[in-house]
Amino acid sequence: MRIYIAGPYNPVNAKDSHDAPRVAHQNVQRALKIGVELMKKGHNPYVPHLTHFLNIEADVIFPWELWIKNDNEWLEYCEAFYYLAPSKGADIELERAKKRGIPIFYSIEEVPEAK
Repeated sequence: MRIYIAGPYNPVNAKDSHDAPRVAHQNVQRALKIGVELMKKGHNPYVPHLTHFLNIEADVIFPWELWIKNDNEWLEYCEAFYYLAPSKGADIELERAKKRGIPIFYSIEEVPEAK
């Protein structure tokens, strides 16, 4: 299955602006670890957190709305949804996945092995 991974990216839990890059990086790492686990089960993860690298390489600041629109475009191609943790964007994506009626997973143990 193509499985979309949703979870926090923006460092809203950062102690201050100097802590924000570290928190964003931790959020990316967490999503990547789930992506690896999904691959081990034979699935094809989509990790929207990888746009982190587009974000840091861009010479402009793209608005949050552009990122969520981009993520939701990719969600349309996924056959399942993995919810890491709540965030403004992840919760919007969760609602969209529910409306689409695709399987939603909350832990790696819930995800079946690929056939």
